[in-house]
Amino acid sequence: MPSNNPSNPKKRPGKLNIFVGGPPPPGAVVFRPDGTIEHLPETPEAHHEWTIRKMTSRIEQEPEDGEWYFERGTALFALGRFAEAIPDFGKLIDLVPQWGDYYRLRGLSFYYTSHHAQALDDLREYRRLWDPQRLESDALKILEELEGARQE
Repeated sequence: MPSNNPSNPKKRPGKLNIFVGGPPPPGAVVFRPDGTIEHLPETPEAHHEWTIRKMTSRIEQEPEDGEWYFERGTALFALGRFAEAIPDFGKLIDLVPQWGDYYRLRGLSFYYTSHHAQALDDLREYRRLWDPQRLESDALKILEELEGARQE
């Protein structure tokens, strides 16, 4: 079965075994050397922070694998760390410039960091490249707002 990830079409869909050799994931039970047992909290924020740490490590090992940038960028985005997400989405655009959704994510990140000219450019490119049936209403609403502001 082919991958659903355009940044790395050779990878097969499914869960990655990314727990080996790295920080334990949220919700894990950790057995400490002193004999204590700790149950790590399992919150969306903890999961996103863990993903950021893990993907940063993966990027250091495989800097041309877009999957790691996508995972880290979307975790940063989910935490509202938009300025930090912009370079990851930019790297994805460099790797797969025809994949419109990367422009949406970077455009929204630019918008939320008040870089409206860059947001407008990216969201226009998203609209141009992406299937009209799959366009996200949040991005289109912001695009209309930015285009309206340009005309005033």
